[in-house]
Amino acid sequence: MPDLDVLKETPPHLRAAQQAAGSPAPSSREQTFDFSWKDPSGKAWSGTFTSRIPSVGEQIDIAKRVAKRSHGAGDGPLPEDVGELIYTVAYLETVLVQRPAWAQDLESLPYVDIINGLAKEATAHLRNFRQPGSGQKTGD
Repeated sequence: MPDLDVLKETPPHLRAAQQAAGSPAPSSREQTFDFSWKDPSGKAWSGTFTSRIPSVGEQIDIAKRVAKRSHGAGDGPLPEDVGELIYTVAYLETVLVQRPAWAQDLESLPYVDIINGLAKEATAHLRNFRQPGSGQKTGD
């Protein structure tokens, strides 16, 4: 059975992005941000994205997506980096409510760095939204 500990907490790379955010808490569950990244060949991957803070139901859906993708991975646990990537893609598929055409199928992207960059932007908003004093519990 696959190791699904990834469902229990935010992966370290996303947690680090959340902790690095330091701007004031936003008043909206949604944020729009511009993203740009160049791959080794010089191709620019850029566009405007809108992300939202996931509801409790959406957080459950993220966990279900992770479980579905992790199922059938063999008898042993998934490597940690694969588990984190599965979680990150499931998270982004849920919270990115608007994205350019090239980002519609996140699993088809050729570079994990694109996924990580998008996750950093989306989770920074989550951290800002749930800062102490914003009326949201942080779990810290």
